[in-house]
Formats: sequence, structure tokens, C-alpha cells
Amino acid sequence: MIDRNEKGEFDLKKPYVNKDKTYDHVFIREKFLKPAPVRFAVGGSQKKTVLTVACGSFHLLVVAREPNQFQSKLYSSGLNQYGQLGHGDQVTRHELTPVSFLF
Repeated sequence: MIDRNEKGEFDLKKPYVNKDKTYDHVFIREKFLKPAPVRFAVGGSQKKTVLTVACGSFHLLVVAREPNQFQSKLYSSGLNQYGQLGHGDQVTRHELTPVSFLF
């Protein structure tokens, strides 16, 4: 069983490939294709009020607000090889991270 690293990410380079260079479908199914709770990046409450959700093949967008607050924020996660998450970089995000330029 492969655990997450200190950033909460899986090592995506080797653990899902068997010694004979075939994919470990059990590992992929258990770690990547099972529904799991969405995690927000550190900061603020994990129990936000979600107003709307949008997703594509490789990204997730969430508009949410903190408990007892009126202002909502946009959060994004997923692959970011072209900067499509809106954070001004090309870092893949495994947790929903606030898109700061909107605030």
C-alpha cells in the first residue's frame, strides 16, 4: 500500500506500474477511482458551504464560503500544466486551493 507524502500527494511515478511494466489496476482503482471527501487546502474551515461545483476531466472548481460568512470564494484543484487553475503557476493541486487573484 502506498501512502501519501507530507504534502498529501501520491507518488505518481512508479507505484502504479508493476515490475513487468503493466499498470496495477487494483492500485489505480483503490487510490484514484474511489469516491473520497474533497479536501480544502490549509487555512479556513474544512466545513464550507458549497454554492456550486464545476469539473472537467482533470480539474475541479468550487464556489464556497466559510460558515457564517457572506463572501464566497473560488477554489480549484487538479492538473495545471498550462496554468488553467488560475493560480499563476503550473503546480498540480491535490486540494481545493483558493484562486487568490479574485479576492
